[in-house]
Amino acid sequence: MRVLASVLVLTCTALLCCAQSFASPTCPEEQEAKQRPPEDPSQCDALELVVRSPRSLPLNDYETALNEYVGLNCHRRLEKGWKVDKRVRDTGPSIGTYQAGTWTGKYFGTHQPVLVWYSPEMYAWLKANRPADGTLPTTPEPVPDGAMIIKEMYTAPAAACAGIDWERLKPTKNGIAAMIRDRLGAYDGWFWASIGWTGWKADWPTAPGNPLPFSGFGQYCLNCHASAADNHTFSALKNINRRTARLSEPELLPRSVLAEQAPRHRPSSREECGAGRRAALRSSFHQALLEPQRSPAAQSGGRNAVGDL
Repeated sequence: MRVLASVLVLTCTALLCCAQSFASPTCPEEQEAKQRPPEDPSQCDALELVVRSPRSLPLNDYETALNEYVGLNCHRRLEKGWKVDKRVRDTGPSIGTYQAGTWTGKYFGTHQPVLVWYSPEMYAWLKANRPADGTLPTTPEPVPDGAMIIKEMYTAPAAACAGIDWERLKPTKNGIAAMIRDRLGAYDGWFWASIGWTGWKADWPTAPGNPLPFSGFGQYCLNCHASAADNHTFSALKNINRRTARLSEPELLPRSVLAEQAPRHRPSSREECGAGRRAALRSSFHQALLEPQRSPAAQSGGRNAVGDL
């Protein structure tokens, strides 16, 4: 009986370890189950008719429908023509500081690192108006009504969730910044939304203190998006076209930081300049960037200083 009990304990321990292994120590948004749209398309099809027209419902009802739409992963229907970025990418630099023998890192992205999805209409517009070879039309066409850009936002820096397939990711922590085209809704032609995180609530009824809304027409996202070349979007085909050389952003971690360079002070001996010392410095810096202290996620909108959203 003791042998049997020991076997049962070891088996349960092994199963528990396997279950816990799905939660990455650096990427809390990693999921055990694949995050795919429902097999029955009827629910997504019904919501699709609503979310493509932000003016069709009062704000709180529309927000709720849009939040349900992304919660069901309806924007991940590749068979319907949706496209996705190559991987999670940073929206700004991570700055590392070496002091007193320790690396510390801070993320300066406009948004949290993003994985952007593009509706079929948006992808077709990009191919026609922003081709990967950089040849732009003299007069770009307006983005068609109903086009959608869904920016899933993840833990910073992007290296935290690098290498995890999108089917195992869900932005439960930082949510989604979404753009839905509706040219009659406002002068800029977009509905801006921040939705999708665990505990999200619609803007109406308002919370105590009457805070700024997360979603709506003419949002503060335009403070940055108004500087786009046209159509108030910085989207770039090169982020999703696998035949291009690279994303429109720096490496996952800046070369200047990851280069095998000694810190500003001089080591006291040749031994400290060795490979072991350099490896230790790089390792400590990576760890510093992946610490849980994060800058607040931008609610929605805003230009990426080094990439294209």
